[in-house]
Amino acid sequence: MKRHLERDLVDRRLVVNREVEIRATERSRAGQRVDIRVDAMSRSPQGQEERLSVIIEVKGCWNRGLWSAMREQLVERYLAENSCQQGLYLVGWYACAAWNETMPHPMEGAVPVERARQLLEAQAQELSQGATQVRAFVLDAAFRTEQRPAPARGRR
Repeated sequence: MKRHLERDLVDRRLVVNREVEIRATERSRAGQRVDIRVDAMSRSPQGQEERLSVIIEVKGCWNRGLWSAMREQLVERYLAENSCQQGLYLVGWYACAAWNETMPHPMEGAVPVERARQLLEAQAQELSQGATQVRAFVLDAAFRTEQRPAPARGRR
């Protein structure tokens, strides 16, 4: 995801970092590392430059904390007590019939991708309070098997 953002937004004056420490470990509390932090420079109508930041928490659809991590991890840990108040909850939705059968996939068949989008977007709206703004994005990353018509059977 980091490489994708850098490649697609190359001329936008931004910095994309992975596993960024946003708070160092202190005696009274543990440090925090976020999946991705994007910082961009913007110019106000008055000509002043300001930094815009967003913290991106990335999950796969199999993650056990999928339905609670937006609140517990992104909002209550990463956006709390930090200058960055904008977050994106990015979920890769890989559930499909072609999933590797050697690995259990708890989400397969449980929730369709469109329903997951609805649920997570509603949760993001609920969590967006005051300066804290959260968005959810579910990326449909399911493997698509190519459906080819069966070869015509001719007479031999």
